[in-house]
Amino acid sequence: MYKTGKMKTEIEARLFDIDAHEFIEKLKNLKAVFIFDRLQRRKCYDFNPIQKNSWIRLRTDGKVTTLAIKSVEQKDMLGTKELEIEVSNFVDTDEILNKLGYYARSYQENRRIEFLLDDVKIDINFWPKLQPLIEFEAKNIEKIQKICDKLKINFEDLKTMNVENYYLSKGINIKNKDIMLLEDNKKAKL
Repeated sequence: MYKTGKMKTEIEARLFDIDAHEFIEKLKNLKAVFIFDRLQRRKCYDFNPIQKNSWIRLRTDGKVTTLAIKSVEQKDMLGTKELEIEVSNFVDTDEILNKLGYYARSYQENRRIEFLLDDVKIDINFWPKLQPLIEFEAKNIEKIQKICDKLKINFEDLKTMNVENYYLSKGINIKNKDIMLLEDNKKAKL
């Protein structure tokens, strides 16, 4: 009997409009482990028929390419579900999706600097037309709370708002933008 993959819960929260240089120094002082600094490219596809709060994402950072189904089921740290696999090639996977009838509604770039501290993945993200934001991801909420204490961040200041809704709060509907390229000054190493 064939078993389908189980959507895993992403336990994550974000801190918006941060000073990236200051935050990275704080991480270095706490001996956080640097993982990578890479430009990410992604294409997002709607299901057919469209499913509210669910989409397909193809993403590459130049080293690893993944295909994922994303679903936002509730607006808290436990609300995002994901089923993700690694694929061998961004261009070929896009072509396969096209042949299956899925065409990207958008192409987006962002830069991600990733650290690991006490089993919490900490990503500093640079998106077009936004100030840097931090994303915390862990196996449980308590780990994120402890990291906030360690970083002297008020846990209550974290948001579960996804990037698309954050853009909307700034008056930018990224669903109406076919292509979002990262500005050159955000691509450079800090």
